[in-house]
Amino acid sequence: MAPQLRRIPLGGKQEPMNLKHLVFRSTLVAILLGCSRVSRMDYRTADPIADAKRAFSQDDYRVVGVKLGDTVLAPVDSSVGHVEVNVQLPNGPVRFLALDPQPANPDRPSDAQLSYLKRYNTEIWTRLRDDFGRNARP
Repeated sequence: MAPQLRRIPLGGKQEPMNLKHLVFRSTLVAILLGCSRVSRMDYRTADPIADAKRAFSQDDYRVVGVKLGDTVLAPVDSSVGHVEVNVQLPNGPVRFLALDPQPANPDRPSDAQLSYLKRYNTEIWTRLRDDFGRNARP
């Protein structure tokens, strides 16, 4: 009696399907890795005011910041003052940027990045105050 061969559902061969899946998976992984790279911003030439205006016009009211260990650094100019704002932010109040370290101190943001963060956040808070907020009582 001749041995019975087991057929794969839908009549396909297993070897070519595994090869197709391997090619598909490796292509997908390559695409995802390419998309996940952190693009470095040149903070010396970036325009934080224009970036904040663009984000605000797209209903993105988050401030930008960097993580330093367990601390979040998101500076704002003190001239904005204390403002009460009631805005829901489903993605959280801070959009985190990659740390652009100082050459002498790699655990701290560069002066250019600090300046960018402060100017961007000040613009966002000023727009929030002017469009949605009410000045808090002292």
